[in-house]
Amino acid sequence: MKLKVPKFTASSLFAISLFLSGAAVAAPPELDDDNGDPGRRGGAHRHHDGRHDRLLDQLDLTAEQRAAIKAHRDQKQKQIAPLREAMKERRRELDALWRQDRPDRAAILQKSREVDALRDQLREHKIDGRLHLASILTAEQRVKMQALKKAHHGKGQRRGGRGGERDLPPA
Repeated sequence: MKLKVPKFTASSLFAISLFLSGAAVAAPPELDDDNGDPGRRGGAHRHHDGRHDRLLDQLDLTAEQRAAIKAHRDQKQKQIAPLREAMKERRRELDALWRQDRPDRAAILQKSREVDALRDQLREHKIDGRLHLASILTAEQRVKMQALKKAHHGKGQRRGGRGGERDLPPA
């Protein structure tokens, strides 16, 4: 008796690779309320900038605080732009490896490690941004920011149903 083994098509392998590797590129480093992974929005994170600006407006920042936050954000954006581009390129390369007729396990693992290394660098920038923001805000502003974020998201609820508190360090 001969068993029939289904053949994976290139599109099936591509879909599996997207599922397994995740679609991660960096989110803005400051004020992102995602789960710690770089955002999954590609370069289209602009809709969050307005929300973050409105959030900062509610904190009664001084001119000095606003200037420090803007300078740090601008500096970080310049630093992470090449990392984002490298991430996109490595992900395209990884997808191409998965689309091959006979995907090479070693090559896929190596490319996945490259993607992971870039993701880790982007995550570090995000952490630096959060810590920098926390260092600029007063204790009262940090408490108010936590309350505003909680009110916006519901009690610890995140996109996709993920929960937990991971905002600024405690006041």
